[in-house]
Amino acid sequence: MNEMMREAGQFSTTGTLDEAFLRSHARYMGVGRNVMILIIGYLAVIVLALAGYSMTGSMVNLALLVLGVVLLCWRPRRYYKRWLKLCLERMKETSPEGQEVITVSCTETGVRVENQTSGGAMTIAYENIARAVETDETVFILTKARQMTAFFKSSLTEQECGELKAYLKSKGIKVKK
Repeated sequence: MNEMMREAGQFSTTGTLDEAFLRSHARYMGVGRNVMILIIGYLAVIVLALAGYSMTGSMVNLALLVLGVVLLCWRPRRYYKRWLKLCLERMKETSPEGQEVITVSCTETGVRVENQTSGGAMTIAYENIARAVETDETVFILTKARQMTAFFKSSLTEQECGELKAYLKSKGIKVKK
């Protein structure tokens, strides 16, 4: 273990952040919401263009309709791929293998995160945590500024996982299933 983290705190877990983790947790990081906003916008353009074309028969509306369909099929997927690529590039800046081994624990002041790969450590104050989401393999933590970390359930017993969720709730953090 790295010297940066002398006291581990409660509910200490260690796990790996990599491309598979990012793919499986993307919907909790706001990417899904942004993609839905794009889809709704393009659907609105399509409906308005279709209504305009059916009323006037204008070729401009037909061109807008075709453009809306093309963008609806292409843009949300491209947005997701660019987001994933950016996250992986950020991760590769600190760890050449494209994955980071982190240790996460609860302390009195906040959630402590230690990067075992690069040797850094930080503490996220409880008041800066926007929400926690329980998934099959993690208790995912998302901050108000869209940083993320996770407690890995593989390092916790089922009882400890329940205690972790209760502890986070006692600190004023909503835990969603």
